[in-house]
Amino acid sequence: MPSHEALDTCLALQIAGRYAREGVSVRFEPNGRGCSDLLIESDNYRFYVEVKRENEQEHNRFMSIQRCSDEILGALEPQMRAWLEERDLRLEVKFSRSFSSGSVVAIKNEIVRQFPFCKVGKECVLSAMRGASYVLLQRQAPPFYPKGFHKGIVRIKQPGTPVQVSPENMPLLVIFDWTPNLRALKGRIQKASRQLMNDTARDARAAGFFVMQVSHGEAAKDAIITRYFSSLPPNCLGIVHLSDLSFLIPISGLSPEIAGIMAVAAKPYTSQE
Repeated sequence: MPSHEALDTCLALQIAGRYAREGVSVRFEPNGRGCSDLLIESDNYRFYVEVKRENEQEHNRFMSIQRCSDEILGALEPQMRAWLEERDLRLEVKFSRSFSSGSVVAIKNEIVRQFPFCKVGKECVLSAMRGASYVLLQRQAPPFYPKGFHKGIVRIKQPGTPVQVSPENMPLLVIFDWTPNLRALKGRIQKASRQLMNDTARDARAAGFFVMQVSHGEAAKDAIITRYFSSLPPNCLGIVHLSDLSFLIPISGLSPEIAGIMAVAAKPYTSQE
């Protein structure tokens, strides 16, 4: 099974497991290919569930900023890491757009030349790249740029010792402004809508909802509501949106009981599970 399909199946299994733990009967692909992934049933309800996972490979900008992040970290790390760790500081560098490999040297040279003179906690403009900036922080300070795509180099003091992957343990952190791939998001909603409608050809009572894994929860939620929600099929109850910030987006007038059933799809695991 191709890797992205395997991950899609894993997400569907996770959602099925959440309902199974609630004592709900779960059937996989009850109406075959081209229809919804799951059918969840109890004595009180019966709903189809279509699960969609974001495939980051669909996001061309994601691949570009992955490359830019790796190149900037590779250029800065040899000259800056020891200096930062000796002073218990860390550096966050933020970009608003991706850039070519030819820009890396100019970005690195400006930061290396200027950062020793920067005041800790004060944002500095990076003139080598429009819309870019950087800031020196105390190691334990909260993120200066909390939103966006983050990539860093983890601080390891003792090899073999576990290190939490968190901002305070990353001397160098690169951040890019990030927006959801709205075209791909629209395509997933359209495909899910077709699959739920296909269920009605085999089941006149077919009604259900979508569970969608999406990056950048707040922005994706706003796009779903303003751009795509009105186009949901009449037998769709809403969307459960799984992200850094997850949301339940029900149709107008949906009862609290049904909303609660939908919310199970976003129920986090506990340490005992």
